[in-house]
Amino acid sequence: MMTTQQIVISNGVVAKQNASASANATANATAAKPIMLVSTKSPVGMNEDDMKCYSDRYSDVGTEDPREHFTMIGRDQGRLATCARNASDIEAQRLIDRYPFLQHQYGRKGKYAVIMSRDNYTNYGYKEKVKIQPDYWEEPWFCGDIDPANPNYSLSCGCSGRLWMGAAKDQVTGYRLNNFEELRHWKTVSKDTSNEDWTDCSVAAFGADPWPGKKKQCWCEVKPYDYPTRCANDGEDCMCNGNVYYGGYEEEGKEAPIDFWTMTGGFWTINSANNT
Repeated sequence: MMTTQQIVISNGVVAKQNASASANATANATAAKPIMLVSTKSPVGMNEDDMKCYSDRYSDVGTEDPREHFTMIGRDQGRLATCARNASDIEAQRLIDRYPFLQHQYGRKGKYAVIMSRDNYTNYGYKEKVKIQPDYWEEPWFCGDIDPANPNYSLSCGCSGRLWMGAAKDQVTGYRLNNFEELRHWKTVSKDTSNEDWTDCSVAAFGADPWPGKKKQCWCEVKPYDYPTRCANDGEDCMCNGNVYYGGYEEEGKEAPIDFWTMTGGFWTINSANNT
C-alpha cells in the first residue's frame, strides 16, 4: 500500500512525492551537503583518502609518496588520482536525472549542470554511495581491439553515445582491462557518436593516440535513454518540459522511493508543464 507521494520526470515526464515521505529520503534530497576537502581542488592535489586509493589502485607506487608519483608519472599517463571515479558527461547527467536536489541546484541540462554534478560527485557523492552506475540496458559495451602489429585490421563501432579508446592492458601489471571502469584508470580519448553512422575505432578517427605503439580497445558508453525521473518532493518546486506525474512515494515499511512504473501502478494524477 502506498503511504506517501513523489514527483518523477524524464524526457519531460515528472512525478511528485509527499511531504510525509520518510525523514531519511527527504533529508537526502533536500538537506545542505557537508563541506569536505575537495580532492581535485586540494592545494596538494590529493587528500589523504585519495593518496591511499591511488596507492592501492596502482601497485608500482609502493612506498613512494602518491602525490609525487602522480605529479611525476601518473598525470601524463592519465591515472585516476581520486577515490571517486572521474565521472563522464553521461554519468554526470545520469546523476542529475536520478537526484532531484541536483536538478534544483544546477538545472536539468546543459554544460554547467554537468560540470557541477561531476564536482558534486567527486566532493562527497561517492562517499554517500549515490548510484552512478547505469541500469543494465545502458551498460557500456566492448567494441573491439586495435593492434598496431596488424595495421590492415579495421574496426568500426555503431555506438549511440560516446565512443572511448584506451589501453587494452594495465600498464603496470599487464593484465587485461576488462571493463569500462578499469579502462578509465588510464589515459583515454573519446568522442560523441551516433549509431546512425559507424565510427572507426582508430587513431585517425579520434585524432589522437593515447598509447602509441600499444594494443588498444574501444568501448561504447551508451547515451541515457529518456525515462521518467524524480524531480521533487511534495511541496517543492519541479521544473519540467512535458508531463508531470503526482503519485505515491514509497511502499509501506520501506524508506526508499518507488520507481516511476511502480508509482503509476497505484493512484496518480498528471499535468503538463513547459519549463515552469
